[in-house]
Amino acid sequence: MVWNQLDPDRTHVAYACLGFFTVLFALCSSVVKEKLFFGEATVSAVFGLVIGPHCFGWFDPHAWGNPLYNTLEISRILLCIELVAVGIELPPRYVYHKRTPLCTLLFFAMVVGWLVFAAFVHWLVPGYSFAWGLLVSACVTATDPVLAQAIIGKSKFASKYVPLHLKRLLTAESACNDGLAVPFVYLALNIIVHSGNSSQIAKNFICITVLYECLFGCVLGASLGYASSWAVRLAKKYDLIDNESNIFFPVAVAFFCAGISPILGIDDLLASFCAGCGFVWDDWYVRRREDESFIDSLDVFLNISYFIYFGSIVPWEQFNNAALGLNAWRLVVLAIVFLTLRRFPAVLMHYKINPEIRSFKEAIFVGHFGPIGVSGIFACILAISDLEVDAQGVAHGPVVGDVPDNVKMAQLINSIFPLVSFLVVVSIIVHGSSAAFIVFSSHLKKKKKEHRKMQSRRKQGSANDTQDNDAEDDDDIGDDDNDDNDDDNDDNDDDDDQRNEDDTDEEDDYTEQSNASDRSSEPIIQPIHIGESLKMADLPSAAH
Repeated sequence: MVWNQLDPDRTHVAYACLGFFTVLFALCSSVVKEKLFFGEATVSAVFGLVIGPHCFGWFDPHAWGNPLYNTLEISRILLCIELVAVGIELPPRYVYHKRTPLCTLLFFAMVVGWLVFAAFVHWLVPGYSFAWGLLVSACVTATDPVLAQAIIGKSKFASKYVPLHLKRLLTAESACNDGLAVPFVYLALNIIVHSGNSSQIAKNFICITVLYECLFGCVLGASLGYASSWAVRLAKKYDLIDNESNIFFPVAVAFFCAGISPILGIDDLLASFCAGCGFVWDDWYVRRREDESFIDSLDVFLNISYFIYFGSIVPWEQFNNAALGLNAWRLVVLAIVFLTLRRFPAVLMHYKINPEIRSFKEAIFVGHFGPIGVSGIFACILAISDLEVDAQGVAHGPVVGDVPDNVKMAQLINSIFPLVSFLVVVSIIVHGSSAAFIVFSSHLKKKKKEHRKMQSRRKQGSANDTQDNDAEDDDDIGDDDNDDNDDDNDDNDDDDDQRNEDDTDEEDDYTEQSNASDRSSEPIIQPIHIGESLKMADLPSAAH
């Protein structure tokens, strides 16, 4: 029958799901990233949750063998590629020229945040010692370069809202502290494994972790990057390398670092970043790099693939496992502490002496900007591997399944991955949506400012109208006053006429009386002509 041709396989279904989402995201990527300001990590993790074993069950990495080992190696490859790319994108010798502000930020943000968060883990998770808290805190100390580039990389948000000097500082910090988180992880591991043996702890930490893994890893990575750049220059001089290979060359360097570093037992993340910095040390490759679109496109595809994978392996059922000391309310409190106290106090403590953090607002952004993701998962599984080697005596870890309860440190081994995964989920949600929140709040402030301006213009316009109306009223009042004055003058004239008539009558009466008195005797006082005197008094009124 024709339906016998249908042969669904888990691997092929996974390919189809990955390809379908990548195509769908590519078709609306401009809207998601430039209009909604969400990176590919957030939406990819949500899609991974939907198609993962907790929802539809179409994409189940647990069926592919050892999920922790697969996650460890996938994380290693992605981080090495990202760190080499970051080293190449930074200006040549940036780490050397900005070593003082960079080292200051790394010291305060990593050391202070490591100790503060470890104390809260020890306090909130029952059964956890302070050394166990140091190990969990070391896993989430590093800023993830993958999520960092998704937020402050080549995006519209970064170009508009993040100053260039701050963008470069945070990019370099996210790359450096990935590799520098390894000493914190191994110091905590040595304290746990060699508890009470201070000499063994000091020897392993100083000689092996710091000098060999980190310092030698830096030297080897920088030498490898510089030698690769010299080889490309020589091949270009003699026309031995084509343009496509020249573009792809940094990816090949990243794969080589991801392979040679575990073989030699050195810090592969630090080696990869130093290789990227060494590759552009003399500025030759930057000046002759013709196209970056392939590396950027590969970076986006790898980010989408990884976070779909991570969304499908998140241990949601372990987030409320009281047997491991993980309760929902404890994890929520830890997430709040992680977002508020891991970086904010350290950055605010030193930003005035850091020349690259130039204002309090920039210090707030740097304190907030500390996403964890791929690097946290990588460090967590690396710690589980070493703990299982010590606790179970296996050749190498991580092993498949949970460790039995009768094994020492079983609670730590079984709970560290759910604990770190929960914090990564919180970071993806909060830091992944922080760009959208900043843009939205800025838009609201702009609208409020425009509204206030409009209100002030309306008030000013109404005030001007009131003044015009008052002026018109004054004119009307003046006209009325003139009319009243005219009426008063007319009334005064009428009153004057009446008074003149009355005065004439009185004068006639007074004349008759005077004549009568004249007839009786001589007049003592000459008669006063009242009408004439009144007429003289009326002259000012008439003139008025």
